[in-house]
Amino acid sequence: RPRTHVRKRNPRPRAMAAQRPKRARRAPASYDVDAGDVQMRMALKRSLHQVNRKDVRVPDAPVFRPTVEEFGDPLKYITGIRHLVQKSGIAKIIPPEGWKPEFSANLPRRFPTKLQRVDLLQQGKPFGDGGNYTMEEFREKADRVKKEYLKSHPELTEKLFRVQENSSLTKEETDDEMCRLWEEEYWRIVDTCNEEVETEYGNDLDVKVFDSGFHPDRDGKRHPWDLNKFPSNSLCLLKALDIPIPGMTSPWLYLGMLFATFCFHTEDHFLYSINYHHLGAPKIWYGVPRQGATKFEQALRENVPAVFKESPDLLHRLVTMISPSVATGYGINMCRAVQNAGEFIITCPEAYHGGFNMGFNCGEAVNFALHDWLPIGRQAVEFYQKGAGKRAVVFAHNKLLHDLCKSFTDGSLDPFCLSDDEVECYYTCLEEYTKSMEEELVLRSWLKGEGVVGNYVGRHKIKEDDECPVCSTIPFFSAVSCACRPNKLVCLRHAFQSCGCSSSQKKLHLQVSAAEMMMVKKNLEMKNRGSTPPPRPLIPELHARNGTACR
Repeated sequence: RPRTHVRKRNPRPRAMAAQRPKRARRAPASYDVDAGDVQMRMALKRSLHQVNRKDVRVPDAPVFRPTVEEFGDPLKYITGIRHLVQKSGIAKIIPPEGWKPEFSANLPRRFPTKLQRVDLLQQGKPFGDGGNYTMEEFREKADRVKKEYLKSHPELTEKLFRVQENSSLTKEETDDEMCRLWEEEYWRIVDTCNEEVETEYGNDLDVKVFDSGFHPDRDGKRHPWDLNKFPSNSLCLLKALDIPIPGMTSPWLYLGMLFATFCFHTEDHFLYSINYHHLGAPKIWYGVPRQGATKFEQALRENVPAVFKESPDLLHRLVTMISPSVATGYGINMCRAVQNAGEFIITCPEAYHGGFNMGFNCGEAVNFALHDWLPIGRQAVEFYQKGAGKRAVVFAHNKLLHDLCKSFTDGSLDPFCLSDDEVECYYTCLEEYTKSMEEELVLRSWLKGEGVVGNYVGRHKIKEDDECPVCSTIPFFSAVSCACRPNKLVCLRHAFQSCGCSSSQKKLHLQVSAAEMMMVKKNLEMKNRGSTPPPRPLIPELHARNGTACR
């Protein structure tokens, strides 16, 4: 069976382990699904799908072309179009003509890659470790892999040649048809599993370690659309994070080759994301809007039920793909986008997205948060706690909310001089802070009624790595300790589930007192008195997930 290249395992130097981003995706544990009946059912299912499969042309995602004036502030522009993007989940933004920053990533050290079996992407198999490369070595290998693939697939080569030589097509039509042929080939491999195809992907490379493709100009200034600037944008709520988180407070770099895949996923905490394509071959993206998330998860579970049974958190592992033909069979509204060099792709909160690369390329991405994300971010934490496939959070949501509200009420802003976007942000923060505060006070009252004592304000500082051992969330306003493990903190909701000790052995540690929370809320209300509430609802319609947690 033909391969794209001969598989080589280059041992990774031990020193590389320290260079991986702290927020790196957790590698899934190995699992075995060799049960005969399960394998036979999956084989029959794939065989039938191969016979009946058909290539489905999903609609294109919306494309936006801001003017030079609109291009001045990225988050202000995205705020203005987000209600349109949310309908499709993803969208493409093409900068004004003439804007294209010079790519300047040096990658002074070798970077690691993941080894992917493209033909196994519907089975949720964990990825192995690839090689370690300089950028030039990776480019040479990517070019060689694509050349060898075309040589071993003459039918595809002939189709591509005929499209390229068709003089009746415009350049845009030619490029689109070429992309469509590569898409058909990619999904043929994924759907049929008949041909073993390997590729490598350099993903989640922290720009603080491996360098960014964006750099300041001669005067030391960065363009607003430089992704390194996003975390400090006045409309980005992540500016309140006081710890470095690669991918959120600084971008990640990505280097791809033919068929290198970024599997379907939602962003951590259901955040927004933006991806810039620096150079190289196009990326093909697929997106599912937030409204279709439940159906999409159902489709994934039904396609690999044995794997989900073994690994319920498969959705969070970024190792699974599902083709448009399968997705549309479940009634899922999916769109696609072709991202060329010099173009941006944005993804909306809780929108599933994934795709693949058509050859060597380099991109850069970072998360961001607008005010309308706040209620969705709260639901993300609830889903991580209660939903199928529990997982740890990346940061303490309530701490971000608390710090945001305090920064808004420090007296530095005149409420009569706020923009409409800032007014909406204030009111959203007030609504969300009120909900979090009320829930916190109810839980404290419940614990007091159960006999848990304490009021140790500031005695035990809750750190960012103090995860609740039951639900993996990071408590902020307060936490509970027990005499059996005095240095281990638990969230209030699970005070009695972490151990079997009585309430007399437990203590409540308050990091933020009720009086302080009330003061923050009062100050925010006073700040908002000078502004007019926005006319439209701030919190988008929330939908129940599988009859349990609301997301």
